[in-house]
Amino acid sequence: TVGGILFDMGGFTTPFVVCGSIGFFCNAVTYIVIPSIEDKHESTPTDLRKFWSGPLIYMYAVAIFGSYVCVGFNQATLQPHLEPFKLSTTVLGLVFMIPGICNGLMTPVWGWLCDKKVNTKLLTSLGAYFTLLYLLLVGPVPFFPFETKLWLVLVSMAFFGIGIGGASICAFIATLEYTLNRGFERSIATNGLVSSMFTLCQSIGSFTGPALGGVLLQHVGYAWGTVVLFSFQAIVAVLVTTVYLREVCCSSATISRSNTHKRLLDADTATNSSSCEFTTVSGRVHKAQQYGTCNGDGLS
Repeated sequence: TVGGILFDMGGFTTPFVVCGSIGFFCNAVTYIVIPSIEDKHESTPTDLRKFWSGPLIYMYAVAIFGSYVCVGFNQATLQPHLEPFKLSTTVLGLVFMIPGICNGLMTPVWGWLCDKKVNTKLLTSLGAYFTLLYLLLVGPVPFFPFETKLWLVLVSMAFFGIGIGGASICAFIATLEYTLNRGFERSIATNGLVSSMFTLCQSIGSFTGPALGGVLLQHVGYAWGTVVLFSFQAIVAVLVTTVYLREVCCSSATISRSNTHKRLLDADTATNSSSCEFTTVSGRVHKAQQYGTCNGDGLS
């Protein structure tokens, strides 16, 4: 939106000059204000090969990569897709602003859900499904019986902004949890490994998205291009959901076996207690009989 307003005010160069100047100013303030952070705990060297040997690392990496492929695709192809609506530069900037606003509003919610120990695989899959809704509606896909409408594009942009946070931020938290559960210690080095994986996937996705979007837009059109991305995101969503359901089923089976074992132990304990009680009562009766015999009660 700011870029569109600056473009209308001063032409092509103005947004770059203003935004670049603000960037330099923010970097200078960051360098002065933010203190340096030192890791006071002695940590063992992290094993990069061990980190990448975890199979779920690749699933989360693909989820993050797919999210930013969609971001790059959207940035490169949405403007030509909206040309029939003849929007001004400022209004077009507002359309691009919708995913950012929704992402900014929902990211704290995704983080709060992660803090509340909601399963991060479930949250990642939910984010992927919101992204699928975006890909279905923004074109819309060719097998839908209605044409492109501006309000439909706006709704799809909102779904996109909501989904990006879940499919990327929650995948980052899930990667960190998975890494710690594999025996890595909680340290800056471990956080650096996970952050490097996230940044790698983000960068590759941001590079691939615009390039792939340009090729798809030129050869198959926007609607069929969204079908290609929809297919990829559907595979990611189904994969993450399958892993989550398998984890839930295994946990339920483990709890069931544990409860069964506990009931068997309780039954065995109750049986032993009854046997001991019967033995104790029998012993008391026997002693009472002996006592009666010694006092002449047993003589006829």
